[in-house]
Amino acid sequence: MKIKVERTGGIAAMTRVWTVDARTDSDLSQWQPILEACPWDAVPSTPRAAAAAFEAPQPDRFIYSITAGQRRAALPEQALTGPWRILVDTARAASEQSAGAFRPGPDDDAEAGSPS
Repeated sequence: MKIKVERTGGIAAMTRVWTVDARTDSDLSQWQPILEACPWDAVPSTPRAAAAAFEAPQPDRFIYSITAGQRRAALPEQALTGPWRILVDTARAASEQSAGAFRPGPDDDAEAGSPS
């Protein structure tokens, strides 16, 4: 099962995507309780619908679009609580771990403005 979290918006209007591919029985047993805890039928399935459904839209906040198999949900940042927060945080961490997320090392000081 493919799990994808896409975060759009914010001040810079940048899009970030985190993807997890739960293929093994072990992966599925880890993800199933997290996915089942989320109230999929209680939230909109598109970012536009999410922005309209939640009262008092807040400019420059993120919108999260979440896909897990056939399930779809879209939530503004302020509604990302409880099981939704757990799902997003877990997917982000798993995606970054599997991608070998960049970790600055001692030779990467040039980006911070220090001479190499």
